[in-house]
Amino acid sequence: MQKDLLAIRKYIFVKDYKVIYLGRINNLSLHSHITWSLCICIEGEFFLRSKLFTGTVSNSILIPPGIDHEIESNDSLVLFVFFEKFLKSENLNTNSFQISPLSMEIVNEWRNKLIPISILSYNEIDQVMNILLRDLKLHLNTFSMNQLDGRIKMILSRLNTSLDERLRIEDLAKSVDLSTSRISHLFKSQMGVSIATYRIWLKLRNLSQSLKLGKNLTYAAQESGFFDSSHFNRVFKRYFGLAPHKVFSNGEIIWFT
Repeated sequence: MQKDLLAIRKYIFVKDYKVIYLGRINNLSLHSHITWSLCICIEGEFFLRSKLFTGTVSNSILIPPGIDHEIESNDSLVLFVFFEKFLKSENLNTNSFQISPLSMEIVNEWRNKLIPISILSYNEIDQVMNILLRDLKLHLNTFSMNQLDGRIKMILSRLNTSLDERLRIEDLAKSVDLSTSRISHLFKSQMGVSIATYRIWLKLRNLSQSLKLGKNLTYAAQESGFFDSSHFNRVFKRYFGLAPHKVFSNGEIIWFT
């Protein structure tokens, strides 16, 4: 019964600048993530191909942002953790994959916690995910908002409260008394992506909030700032390797936010 439920259900957890996805995946076409992403194989394995690493992943792998890769999988159960707040840069090389960022002991511990997830209550799953985030912060050395430059915190606050495309980089720079070139450089050095790319991530994160409220995919995409369905489909596939309807229309999604 557990396996049957895990075959049809997908779990999405949005919290503290992170997005967690648990579900079964098949082939993912060439794509690159906006954020750092950790993938833990709960059941099965997958084959990952990129210019930096090609091989089978059966444990866990940490994928830097902006690295093109594709995945071959046969219904493997995987846990993806997308770190919007990224990781401490001095501990990571953005030009290569960290093949085993977590020890087998930690991975097995999480397999034991997540395999029975389909029979857990909402509160129990929420508790498991919070423990996971706590453990990952310890083992992957993620850093907190407190370590950001105060000017970047102000920029993030404005971006997070407005999806208005009319809010220009020039306006953001002026609000913190910096030049556009300086704020662009500072933002990317601290956040790991450009302001424009971060805005796309905010749209995708906002999409999840709209879908959780029961809005249909087309309306949620438009509400989140995508021009039309074609634009949304292109963006989603570019960053996740499959069309959005294959995630949000197939099977049952359990949302946690």
